[in-house]
Amino acid sequence: MDQDQLDPVAALLHEANGETIVYRRQFMDGYGHPPTKLAKVHHFRAVAQALVNNGKRFQLNAEYAEFGRLSFIDRTTNAALLIRSARQYEIERAQQQGTLFDLVLPSETLVVYGFHKAGLDLSVAGTRRQLGKKRVLASGPATFMGTWPYLTDTPPSFDQGQRDTFEELDEDYEDDEGDQSGEAG
Repeated sequence: MDQDQLDPVAALLHEANGETIVYRRQFMDGYGHPPTKLAKVHHFRAVAQALVNNGKRFQLNAEYAEFGRLSFIDRTTNAALLIRSARQYEIERAQQQGTLFDLVLPSETLVVYGFHKAGLDLSVAGTRRQLGKKRVLASGPATFMGTWPYLTDTPPSFDQGQRDTFEELDEDYEDDEGDQSGEAG
């Protein structure tokens, strides 16, 4: 997988991120405090799933959708992609134990994302599944593919009273402390 193949994925994640920022602001304006991190995670994933469903390039993997996971097939490349936050990836890597029998899944690629002030980082890894388990894990270290900067149609104004949208997200909205239920995902 190369950087050009990830451009549509980055665009989709950037759009879901923008919608999550709007959601956070509306919630803050309506209730006087920000939504929980878990609410932001679910909103982000729900928007990303809706974008996949409403577009023509990707086909949502319904098996994962009900569990709040984001997995889809890129109809242009036929690549099966499972999306995870960098934080979730790190938690899973730290908890992994060696097993004698793993099923390598060459047909599915794990895409690891992380938002930061400069933009969106994407990395990729192969996948595996322990025999008898449904949960898909990285089969090895993720390979950094690049950073996709934030894009805007108009240059930002210099308004010192304007809220900082990145800081509003608390940088944790993209993770839900890791679902270890063993369900699909």
